[in-house]
Amino acid sequence: MNTSKTFRHGQILRLISDASISNQEDLRRRLAAQKLRVTQATLSRDLQELRLVKTQEGYRTAATLPEESNGLPSLARALGEFLQDIRPAASRRRRRRRQISGNRRHHRGR
Repeated sequence: MNTSKTFRHGQILRLISDASISNQEDLRRRLAAQKLRVTQATLSRDLQELRLVKTQEGYRTAATLPEESNGLPSLARALGEFLQDIRPAASRRRRRRRQISGNRRHHRGR
């Protein structure tokens, strides 16, 4: 990562932690006020790379969100609640072949 990108990422993180920024245009204006001119495409990539998510309160890092912020339970909790047992399944193909070959032998005897 080049130094200007690293610096820009740092400024983005500082801005979202200092104020509630609700959209990319607001963030772009605040960066421009600091003499950091970025396009919407670059800003969108930066937000993705920084793993920032848009919430009702503005952009936040995914790490600062509560576990169930998206309304869905975590995978670990869901597995703990609903998973009872894990066993390898027998191959259906093998089982089906045995049934077919068994039927053939049975019919040949007639």
